[in-house]
Amino acid sequence: MTLPEQSRHIAEIWKSVTDKSAYTVLSEVDRSRYYREMEAYKPPYKIKRPRSSYAFYMRDVRATVAAQFPDKTPRELMSDVAVSWKASSDAIKQKYVQMANDDKVRYANEKSAAPIIE
Repeated sequence: MTLPEQSRHIAEIWKSVTDKSAYTVLSEVDRSRYYREMEAYKPPYKIKRPRSSYAFYMRDVRATVAAQFPDKTPRELMSDVAVSWKASSDAIKQKYVQMANDDKVRYANEKSAAPIIE
């Protein structure tokens, strides 16, 4: 029996049930249990991975490049940012390398402080 056939068969059986009150009571009990559990539920904290120096540079520069060239596609903007990153001096890149190193330290600290989930 295929899945659609099973669904039709179950639907026909459900239509033939005369007293559905027991099922509605069970449904309401389960719904209230679900809402209680969802109120107490707290999703696990996900540690964000460290960004690269290029990612920090892109975050700072992309908006200005997009403002200069509003008619360019996102792909073209990204290639322009990549070209400007490659053309940047070591002094400018060093700022972003330091930001990336700081972010790696932040990641390591959060990872060591996070509870172990088994």
